Amino acid sequence: MEGFGEAREIKMYRCLRCGNVFSLEDQERLPGIRCPQCGFRIFEKVRLPIPKRVKAV
Repeated sequence: MEGFGEAREIKMYRCLRCGNVFSLEDQERLPGIRCPQCGFRIFEKVRLPIPKRVKAV
């Protein structure tokens, strides 16, 4: 199976309070799931500017 076990792309998240963009590895400094800069607990996943193309069946 080709492509199985390849390195996954790092997901980036944006804090809704301060706008800080970080990965979950950066977030591990604080206990729980919080923004590493301001400590806010609500954030969104940053999406790629170019949509992913999927071949139709």
